[in-house]
Amino acid sequence: MRIDRHDISEESVASALADVPEQLDRDTKLAENGGPYGIKMLADMLLDYAAARTVEIDPLVETRETWLALTSAAELYRDYVLAQTVPAGGEVRAFVEYLGVGFGFRQEDDESLSTRDWIWAYQVALAVGEERAMLDLSRFMRSLPEDDDLLGLRAFFGKQPAETYPDSPEGRMLRAIAQGDAAAFNAALGAALEQHRERAGRHPRDLIAWGPLAMTALAREAELPIEVESGYLPERLLTQAGPRKPSADGPVARPEFDADRAAEWLEDDSEVSEQDVEHAFSPKVLVRFRFSAMAGPAKHKMLALSFRSVLDPRAETSAYIDGLLMASESFASAFRLASVPRGTAIAVTLRGRTEELPASGPNGDVSDWNYARAAALAWTSRREADLAILAAFDADDLDVSLPDTNSYARACHAVLRGEDPCPHLRNALAKTSGDGHWECLRNPRARLLERIAEDDADGFNAVLADALGLYRDYYSAGENIDDPDGQLSFDALGLACLAHDRGIPVRVESDYLPRAVIDGLSPR
Repeated sequence: MRIDRHDISEESVASALADVPEQLDRDTKLAENGGPYGIKMLADMLLDYAAARTVEIDPLVETRETWLALTSAAELYRDYVLAQTVPAGGEVRAFVEYLGVGFGFRQEDDESLSTRDWIWAYQVALAVGEERAMLDLSRFMRSLPEDDDLLGLRAFFGKQPAETYPDSPEGRMLRAIAQGDAAAFNAALGAALEQHRERAGRHPRDLIAWGPLAMTALAREAELPIEVESGYLPERLLTQAGPRKPSADGPVARPEFDADRAAEWLEDDSEVSEQDVEHAFSPKVLVRFRFSAMAGPAKHKMLALSFRSVLDPRAETSAYIDGLLMASESFASAFRLASVPRGTAIAVTLRGRTEELPASGPNGDVSDWNYARAAALAWTSRREADLAILAAFDADDLDVSLPDTNSYARACHAVLRGEDPCPHLRNALAKTSGDGHWECLRNPRARLLERIAEDDADGFNAVLADALGLYRDYYSAGENIDDPDGQLSFDALGLACLAHDRGIPVRVESDYLPRAVIDGLSPR
């Protein structure tokens, strides 16, 4: 059975697409003045945007951009429901995941949570698979005023007899799921979609049938086959498969970036770098900030390299290579300052300048994240002095940011010392799910290092293609669009250099992997 969805005007679709991110950003800054309803308006905007993308851009809901908008909307509808339970004078908080920003306000009046608002928020969360939102919302299920859809959910989750289900579209679908009756479920689903089409409004979000879609999520959990096809039920929403994994076929492209913006930013690169080096050695720097001051040139150069890679994707200029070498030396020298107790005089070198400085010792800036970055740069530059400094550092002195990040940093440390990284990699890879940052940035690098440790050339190249695709997708969605960091993956490049130097051929083609760096800087 196939149910075609209704049409909405091209103007409505275009308006919804144009609202994100600029209008969304403006409205978010004003949302704290709008009370709870301001939260709902942001959620509606994101849901309209995601649904509008299904018209032509992403009909199957395959892209990370669409999924980010959907999950952000689901979380905001949850926040809207929670806001209505806060008494006057209480603090309301909301977070726009798509933008990476939150806001709050004092509740001015006592609000009353309606069953309709709760049902909508729960259906969207269930349809999108946003488990945290569902968990937060589920605690209100028993206390809300009765409604057919609510009675159906209460009967279903309470495992009540068939006669207790309401004779409503959702009630009939829930009864069929509870009884394991696939034919009855699909008949009720088709009827519900027909009804949705007849009653659908003019908003782009009405292009997806959220109530029926939520019911398919429960049917799928019960292993009932879904035999109804419809544009109201986009494929990867229907299966809750999430964004499509990047393809390993052909070269891995980077997100588009404005070359003029890159050139303008780089105009002051040399001057800023010189100032950063002067600051790194300045006697005015407090001892506890010595690590940060010495790592400052590296962080600036990493950003500069991201911009430079837009203009010089093949790393053919001396400025590109010089930037890599400086970034590696800067980070290594910072870790040298952290390798001895605070205040101990120790000689460090940067840009041909060697001085004795008081050590910072281990502190909160000496993190596992920074160590992994330093290792990637050292593997890229192949500077023996940098590799030796990082190998000599005591990994127990690293400040812990996240467990998987710390395990990965320890695996890098083991590799640098010629030890077995696999126990640490097993810990890093024990985490099997997480947010976009984990999925696209942290987990892939651990998988890459694991393939290197196993001397698995085919596996390494397969994971490398996947890792670069995930990196690109991460910087092609939400607040990360147009972020220069999306132009260069230092982790992937460093690990590709390490693999190359260990005899593993790097077969993946991409501007993320300039051969002049992988081959040209290799000591092999």
